[in-house]
Amino acid sequence: MRILFCSKYPPIQGGESAKAYWLAEALAQKGHEVTVITNAFEVEPAYEIKLEQAGLDVLLKSRVKLRSTLQIGVPRFIPRTNPYCEKLLSICLEEHETRRFDLIFAWYLLPYGVAALTASCLTGVPYCVRHAGSDVTRLLAHPYLNRILLQVLTSASGVFTSGRIQGYLRELGCRRTFATPTVPAAEFSPIGESANLYDEFGVTADPGKCALFLGKLSRGKGAQQLFAAAELVQHSCILVAGAGEELTDYKAALSGHLSKSVMFIGAVPPWRVPSLMRAVRAVIVPEYNFGVAPHRSAIPLEAVLCGTPVLISDQIAGHYGDVSKLLRPVNVTDRRELARAIDDAVASPKLAVESCRDARRSVGVFEDHVAAIEQQLKSVLQ
Repeated sequence: MRILFCSKYPPIQGGESAKAYWLAEALAQKGHEVTVITNAFEVEPAYEIKLEQAGLDVLLKSRVKLRSTLQIGVPRFIPRTNPYCEKLLSICLEEHETRRFDLIFAWYLLPYGVAALTASCLTGVPYCVRHAGSDVTRLLAHPYLNRILLQVLTSASGVFTSGRIQGYLRELGCRRTFATPTVPAAEFSPIGESANLYDEFGVTADPGKCALFLGKLSRGKGAQQLFAAAELVQHSCILVAGAGEELTDYKAALSGHLSKSVMFIGAVPPWRVPSLMRAVRAVIVPEYNFGVAPHRSAIPLEAVLCGTPVLISDQIAGHYGDVSKLLRPVNVTDRRELARAIDDAVASPKLAVESCRDARRSVGVFEDHVAAIEQQLKSVLQ
């Protein structure tokens, strides 16, 4: 198939961007012609993965053809705005002139789904859309966005969703829905290289005492609770692999304790996450009152598959099926309990390889997951 992704993508940080990357790469490796149109190189600095040349090469020398909108060259007009949707749409139409796509796959409703809907109307190419939790809890409910986003969902030839809200989407009038679980890529395994924390990230702390927080720095992700506990840890160094609008505030608040217990290493591209998870002693997922009911971070699954113990907020620990028994729930609102749990986890052994294999059997094999999506996309064209 010739597939056009219109999507979040690295260097945008976050789980949806990473999932789109792994799927696009996997489909390309199976012989499909995959083109990704994104606005990733316009992402706000607070949510950008800072890529050096090696990271850019991973993206630009891939089997996946990548094109991003840029901030330069757009004439000024009043009222001033950045016409993301229009720029994405224009590139979609340009690429279709030469590649004649069979299918458009939009990942996230705004602006990618709107661009895909319009491109489909103009070219006759069917489109599918994959939504995130915030799409249906925040954006779809907004009075200025509801009608167009509802049209994106109901006009799509297929909507990729979670089983928990599949029925709701059918009630909205979606023609065809596919419940697709989160299945981490095969790279998330206990077998593989571990990152050299000093050479790759400048970490001077003992790797045997490092725990990892991965993701956006926001209150809903538990950053506030994590940094409150960081002041009390005794034997651990918390590596913060993420960014966000509140990063400067957190750094300022931690300035006196920074060098001892916390080190900020920046947002990490998805292809470096598995080796980073293998290199640390524990992964911390302190998510608390996130505000998106269908949300389920992939980070606990990825860490367990890499053999790394996971400290997780007791508010969400039960959301992971059979894998939940391998997680370590903790009350993240009690900073003393969380600090003790971090120190204990760092001192604990890694998960047994057999436990990782059990987890993989539970969450599914990535190659099978890709094959299922491949068949679902083909069914849309029949």
